[in-house]
Amino acid sequence: MSRIPRILVPRDSSPSSGDRRTLPEIMFAYERIIIIQALQLNGFCRSTTAASLGISRNHLYSRVRLLGIDLGAMPRRGRVPKSLFKAEKKEE
Repeated sequence: MSRIPRILVPRDSSPSSGDRRTLPEIMFAYERIIIIQALQLNGFCRSTTAASLGISRNHLYSRVRLLGIDLGAMPRRGRVPKSLFKAEKKEE
């Protein structure tokens, strides 16, 4: 059980628990994890990520929207995130 992501394990695994996750909820969470990890492994390149997952780029974008993954918050391949730039003060 230690290799299973915590998000996939029911909060209370006792048989009487009414707070179990359904199969669709578990699959939704797992697919989200897989896509985010694939993006990281592929340097946030969407085309390479889609190819590594065996899906089209359009399908990747539709899954990303459905799963609520914010691509805008992730760096783009070959670009430095704007948050790394700081305004420099010129001393005169």
